[in-house]
Amino acid sequence: MGEGKRRPGLVLVSGTSDWDTAGRLVKAKGAKGNVTPEVYPNLYLPHRVPGLGSVPVVAVATGCTSCHSVAVSAKGEAWTWGRNDHGQLGHGDAMRRDKPEKVAELAGQKVAWAACGKSHTAFLTEDGKLFMCGLNKMGQCGTGSREEHVMVPREVMMDVAKVCCGSEFTLAVDRAGSLWTWGHPERGQLGLGSDGSYNASESKINIKYAPVMSPTLVPPPEGIDYTWRVVDAACGAHHVVCRDAEGHVWTWGSGDYGRLGHNKQQDELRPRQVMFFSGKNCVDDECKMTAGGDFTVITASRKMSAGGPGLIWAWGKVKRTTDAWMYPQAIFDLQGWEAKSISGGNTFALLAATIPGEGDDAAEQSTIGWGVASCGELAFGESQKSSAQPRKMDKLEGWDMLQVSAGMAHSLYLVDWNEERAHKQCPRLKLPEVAEESGDKKKPKPAKKKGAQVEAPPAKKPRGKAKA
Repeated sequence: MGEGKRRPGLVLVSGTSDWDTAGRLVKAKGAKGNVTPEVYPNLYLPHRVPGLGSVPVVAVATGCTSCHSVAVSAKGEAWTWGRNDHGQLGHGDAMRRDKPEKVAELAGQKVAWAACGKSHTAFLTEDGKLFMCGLNKMGQCGTGSREEHVMVPREVMMDVAKVCCGSEFTLAVDRAGSLWTWGHPERGQLGLGSDGSYNASESKINIKYAPVMSPTLVPPPEGIDYTWRVVDAACGAHHVVCRDAEGHVWTWGSGDYGRLGHNKQQDELRPRQVMFFSGKNCVDDECKMTAGGDFTVITASRKMSAGGPGLIWAWGKVKRTTDAWMYPQAIFDLQGWEAKSISGGNTFALLAATIPGEGDDAAEQSTIGWGVASCGELAFGESQKSSAQPRKMDKLEGWDMLQVSAGMAHSLYLVDWNEERAHKQCPRLKLPEVAEESGDKKKPKPAKKKGAQVEAPPAKKPRGKAKA
């Protein structure tokens, strides 16, 4: 969630602007559809998000299966936009928003962080209250009831320190370091020892899955000789990675493509330690982690013995053109970079990183991306949309990037508010529903220059209590 006072930033976006059709093979009933790309264009370079031009933001959120987004303002307000067919924006209706709108139901709450699933959203306040809204068919909102939709944010937990969302499940870490999960258990992603499957018919095979409708405590792994306290976690579409206070890394859920890092494609129903990150290779508090659609990435400690300092490790379907990585492997193109923020999307990844300067030289700052992107998610420009190797985003080179967040078919960038180039050089996204704002300049033509390759440098009781 971040600690201490956070610097405010300006929100930029690249990728799709057509929320109704993104990630769908069949257009949803009543969807507008991107029948005129000039109206709902793909953004191949970063654009300013309309409606947030005068709102300093301290956090942004989307998810690897999400076609909606959240911005948290410096005042603790939550602004949402994008797809809304299940009420995931929290406005009490199912109408999409092309422009961010403040969530009125959270007025009076100081929101600090947010997380997005496929069709549900979590809002975490500074005092540890967790609010959920959106689709609840598989219990992903954690209300304890079988209502299919939660149209406005509802409080479901307190004393929460961290929240993240998978496609149809949610994970929370309470202030004592205990882990809670709820939602769809199909691949074991809840870590509760079961996939929830049962045969719903006496006369034929009809496999269904029993959802977990309210926050449920995940038991500590068996066989450890210390108190298991989780300090960080990330959710992919159907898997989880977390780090405990001892520096050990754990994964569970879907094992397809080796995304769990155990050198096999096997689902894990309980947290299992990734043995590579043990002993001298334990990670520390500087470690950052993300889980994408079918891959996992973490930044290792600079004191780590394997491979030298400053490496970034990944496993799963890291590159679309090669075999899956079944166990952690270093991304040597990124050796020496210090990660500020990292985020895994559906088929791509984003990294905001620096290389420390020497002597009087200033630190080098870059925003980097890799993977498959057809809508401009990687902001390389229209001439090249994807990259198997990590590449710098030329448009954002040298900018002070505070956070990146990767979605299903779009990316969010939070750049320091004092970065004048962001205000002046990034055009504002213009859509039919969005009124003109003052100060806009004519939209520049997409850059044709090919992106540069990245080069290596020379609680209190009750803790986690579920609300009824």
